Amino acid sequence: MKIRTIYELQDAIDSEMAWRKHELSAVRSNVSNARKFAKDTAIRAGIALLYAHWEGTIKNIATYYLEYVSVLGLSYGQLKPNFLAVALKYNLQSFEESNKTTIHTTIVNKVINSHDVKFKIPVEGIIKTNSNLNSEIFMEIMETIGLECKEYESSYKLIDTVLL
Repeated sequence: MKIRTIYELQDAIDSEMAWRKHELSAVRSNVSNARKFAKDTAIRAGIALLYAHWEGTIKNIATYYLEYVSVLGLSYGQLKPNFLAVALKYNLQSFEESNKTTIHTTIVNKVINSHDVKFKIPVEGIIKTNSNLNSEIFMEIMETIGLECKEYESSYKLIDTVLL
């Protein structure tokens, strides 16, 4: 699904959250209704599922947001630095990998001369959780999409020591 409007973005986020909440509510109910041994097993399974939903939610919603920003039709000059970095990611990689000044100059000229060019953010493969969405990776994802993460800092210990 291509996300073209703020309403489609909100619908995608709402759908993502709804089915995950529904599934986690079912697990909670199973834990509540289980007997001793089954309860311990249900809790362990629930924690694994909770982590899977944590990772999937963050990855999918961040990707939806990148899709939305990508279709806004902004030029490179209108981008915040985080989106400019994402848009130029592959150029920056080749800049790093090469020792050739000609390649460096070409990339720098592209950045300088692209101020009014409409950008296209590569969406696939940008948001990576590395199958270990700890607080450090979470902060990187938030930086990638240009959002503050200060309000989540109090949860980092819980994420890193309990959930993971």
